[in-house]
Amino acid sequence: MRLLPSIFLVALLGGATGCSLFFGSDENQACSTDLDCGNAGLECNDAGLCVPVGTASSECGNSILEVGELCDGDCPVECSSSACGPMELVGSAETCDARCEPVGTGEPVCGIADECCPSACDAMRDVDCIAECGNGVLEPGEICDGIDCPTSCDQVGTTCSPYVLQGSVNTCDATCVQVTITDCINNDGCCGGGCNANNDSDCAPVCGNDMIEEGELCDGASCGSCDDGQACTLDAVASGSAETCDIVCTQVDVLACTPGDGCCPSGCDATQDSDCSATCGNDIVESPELCDGADCPTSCESVNACLVGSLVGSALSCSASCSYQEVNNCESDDGCCPTGCDASSDNDCPANCGNGVLEPGEFCELGDCPESCSDGNACTVDTLTGNPLLCTSSCSFANEISDCVDGDGCCPGNCDHISDSDCSDTCLNGELDDGETCDGDCPESCDDANACTVDVETGSADTCSFACSRTEIVVCNSGDGCCALGCDSNDDSDCSAECGDGVVDIATETCDGDCPSACDDFTACTVDLLTGSAEQCNVQCSHTPQSSCVSDDGCCPNGCNANNDTDCSPVCGNGVVESEESCDGNCPGTCNDDVACTVDSVSGSADECSLECLHVEQTFCIPTADGCCPASCNANNDADCEVFCGNDVVEGDEACDGNCPATCDDENAC
Repeated sequence: MRLLPSIFLVALLGGATGCSLFFGSDENQACSTDLDCGNAGLECNDAGLCVPVGTASSECGNSILEVGELCDGDCPVECSSSACGPMELVGSAETCDARCEPVGTGEPVCGIADECCPSACDAMRDVDCIAECGNGVLEPGEICDGIDCPTSCDQVGTTCSPYVLQGSVNTCDATCVQVTITDCINNDGCCGGGCNANNDSDCAPVCGNDMIEEGELCDGASCGSCDDGQACTLDAVASGSAETCDIVCTQVDVLACTPGDGCCPSGCDATQDSDCSATCGNDIVESPELCDGADCPTSCESVNACLVGSLVGSALSCSASCSYQEVNNCESDDGCCPTGCDASSDNDCPANCGNGVLEPGEFCELGDCPESCSDGNACTVDTLTGNPLLCTSSCSFANEISDCVDGDGCCPGNCDHISDSDCSDTCLNGELDDGETCDGDCPESCDDANACTVDVETGSADTCSFACSRTEIVVCNSGDGCCALGCDSNDDSDCSAECGDGVVDIATETCDGDCPSACDDFTACTVDLLTGSAEQCNVQCSHTPQSSCVSDDGCCPNGCNANNDTDCSPVCGNGVVESEESCDGNCPGTCNDDVACTVDSVSGSADECSLECLHVEQTFCIPTADGCCPASCNANNDADCEVFCGNDVVEGDEACDGNCPATCDDENAC
């Protein structure tokens, strides 16, 4: 058998991928080769047992050059001449002692540089000889030879710097040297530099080495902060410290409405907390809402007939409001008398004496009203009625005088100069004498063919007292053939409609002299349209509610939202996720993602359409079972982690992990 060096060997059994190392064998343990006897000073004997070095016997024919053998498998079968002279074969391959020796009785002398190394010589006595390990002679290039080669090391080193046997008795280079252990190996009694409790069971956990080891909850950077990234939790250290690597964090929900902290807690609104967005439907009017809930108008009726109310916006978007537009068209029967209109153009206006317009119910205008009445006919009774200050004064000339009365200036038709001194006694002489109104040229009738005058005949042609008096009709009476001054087709059927007369004929005209040139009702949510023309007195305005979603027109119609109309504000509750909302109608009922390695929490609320689920990755290693094994943890510091070969941490029953030697070759052939 070849002798193994007395060196601390670690035999790799099963390969590095299995993360297990076999550390040596005891004396008398079964073996097949010397490699199975890992402990220093043991070798495998013929019986297949590990025994102390030097007690095993050689076995010729195993192709291994062992102690006492000159050859094994490589024995010479013939010899040729050499510098030492003719050579002959001595010994045999069967006994592993075959060799070539000089022929003859005379052995060459040692020490002569003749390129011959006699068999009785060695490298110490003959320069032509090569050092031969095992000849018991310490020759050049050898550290030891034979019994002076150490088979074990008696020097005392340290756990991490022991003395180990290097070299081999068989190669005459066995020696004890002190080495420093740098590999992280379990149960070797040494915690080498760069090792830790995760990859070397001989190391104790050290807080501050940036490695989370058994018994630690964090280490180094992982102990830095308890911030879970959620504005609506107050993050604090519940216990422990970075110095002891046992920080436990606590997160408490924020409940107070505090502006500027980035959180809108449940129960808060935009009036209490600037971090909350307006929520339409919570019955609280928040900026930029115009209404919310019951205070949103559904109609815009006005008690003032001269204001037309329009509903703008929508209660669904909390943008509903009333817009009131002043009526400026003169339209009868709408209950309104706009500025600039009068009773002649709008029957809702009362007659206004003194406005310079003769309106229905008036007989005159200030400055034109009669203060006295005289038709120059003494035979009529001149009557002033009404009040000029009320524009109702007028004259009537009726009630023909029929009594024959001397000196009243009248000669009724039934009187003569005998019965009434006012009658002419020269009538019918063809000359108009004093007291006569006519003589021979008296008219036959007083009809002036003007339907707007009342014609009255007094006196008679026979008494030369015939006279005509006429009273202008000022009252609007349909069917009398007269369209009196101040009347129109609206209050007198005898008047005809005429565009341009300043009077709106209700039957055929929409305006007259007051026709609008534009139809803007100043309501953003109506489409204003002007039809007709002022020349035809048929201008009409229509205001159709806006239904299309058009950005930047100032209107947010019903059915539109902030996504398709920039004039709309986001409305929580309309089923549409708009700007600043995280959900609307589709807010999750729970934030449990069924992932054990995330901390699930809720931010915001469904009532405010701000509900968000936050899933923060669990990074702390917890020694009790919580269902999660974070990426930075292992079976040594987290109960939920399984032993995993390949994570560079020696766990459970592993002998190595990431530090497994690729080979057990110590460059020692023994």
